[in-house]
Amino acid sequence: MVIEVKHNAIRVKEANCPHQDCVTTSWVNSTNRPIICVYNYVSIKLFNGVSNVDIEI
Repeated sequence: MVIEVKHNAIRVKEANCPHQDCVTTSWVNSTNRPIICVYNYVSIKLFNGVSNVDIEI
């Protein structure tokens, strides 16, 4: 799985899952729109505000 971050947005650029739903989600720059890949057990969510966590996997 290749995840790309650019200009305050994130997307799944490539994945090995059969349906490619996470790839077709395209760029996400809103906190209310997660990217989910059930096949790879990956959930990507953007958060608002200050946090001590740099990345949550």
